[in-house]
Formats: sequence, C-alpha cells, structure tokens
Amino acid sequence: MAEDTKLFGMKAESGRWIFIVLGFIINICLGSVYAFSVFKVPLQKWFADTHQVTVGSIEGNLPFMIFLGFFAILMFFGGRVLDRLGPKKIGIIGGILVGLGWILAGILPTIWPSIWAVVVTYGMIGGGGVGLAYGGPIAVAARWFPDKKGLAVGLTLAGFGGSPFISAYVASALIKAVNPLNTFIYMGIAFVIIVILLSLFLKFPVTGWKPAGWAPKTTGVAAAAELTTSEMVKTPTFWGLVG
Repeated sequence: MAEDTKLFGMKAESGRWIFIVLGFIINICLGSVYAFSVFKVPLQKWFADTHQVTVGSIEGNLPFMIFLGFFAILMFFGGRVLDRLGPKKIGIIGGILVGLGWILAGILPTIWPSIWAVVVTYGMIGGGGVGLAYGGPIAVAARWFPDKKGLAVGLTLAGFGGSPFISAYVASALIKAVNPLNTFIYMGIAFVIIVILLSLFLKFPVTGWKPAGWAPKTTGVAAAAELTTSEMVKTPTFWGLVG
C-alpha cells in the first residue's frame, strides 16, 4: 500500500523527493564532460611544452567527439539492462567507469604522449560510463513520480544540463593551480566517490506503487504501445526524433 511505504524515514510521498536531489547531484558529475572546452587549450599547451607534440584544433576536439559517440551507444545499452540490474548497480558500474576514465586521462598521456590517450580514457571509458549511469536517476524519478513525472525528470536532468556552469569553473581553477592532467585525476576521484555513494540509495518502487490518493487518468489519453527495439526502429516517430 502507498501509505505503508517509507523512504529515508519518511512517507514515500515526502521521501521520494530525496531521489530528485540525488539524481541532480549525480547528473552534475556526469554532465561535467561538457566542460571539455576548458581543457582543450591547456592540453594542447601541455603536449607542446612537455613532449613537443602538436595537437591541432580538430585533434583537440576528438576526446569530446568520441565521448558523444560512446555516450549514445552505452546509453542505449544501459537502458536495455536497467530493469535487470537495477539503478543502484548500473549507477555503480557507470560511476566506476566515469571516474576511471577521468583518472586515466590524467595518467596515460604521461606514458603515451598523444591526444589519443585522452580519446581512449576520457572519450571511450568516461563516455561509456556516463552513458550507463545516465538513465538510472531519470528512471527512478519517473517511477516514483507518476503524478509529477515531467517535473521530477526535468529537475533531475537539470543537473546534467547545468553541470558545465559549475564544473567549468572548478576545472578552470584547478587547471591554473595544478595543470590539466592533475585536474582530470582530482575530478575523477571526486566523481567516482560521489556517483557510487549516491547510487547506493537509488531504487525503484514496487510494481504498482502510486502516491496515496492519486489515480492515473484513463480518459482522453491514448494507450501507450509497448514495442520491442526492432519494432521501435521501424516507426516514423523514432526516425523523427533521431532526425
């Protein structure tokens, strides 16, 4: 029963708001990859000054470009396994990969002085981790807020979209103080701790749970269709969204 469910020591209707806060903070960490522009020029300078390696403008953008690709691919995979693994496990796995990607981005270039070292770590490993962890907080918010789904998901995603406004300033200050590679390491350590710790609290409600006194509207709304992946990619709606 809805009135018997407790979250964080409170009635579920009140405690569920904690999931919004947790998801918002997790998404701040995940969305920090969008602050890569802060790293680009310092990285180019570091390669030139330390290893006499020239990194051009297009090459300098490769880590972020590869990140976007791996983010999209692993986000699809993460969505497929989310129900099976649950938001806690997928968040922990994603958090480990995100932190590992950032940390290795600060270490590998000292061994392999090439922008491809950052592509592999920040772009592939970190991007894959973001893709995996991204869906968990959103799905948790949506399932705990069937009555306020748009608000809950929007507030959770605000952390991802607004992250660069925070992380860019933090990264910029650290880069000036300790160089770009150490900044990757410090921020990666922070991300792995924060994302894993907060993901431990993520969980879905039991099947059929709904807020006390709330009932879904059943009139005037078309029934949602459940489609397999192969069926979904054949619909005009899917290709309209992709395009």
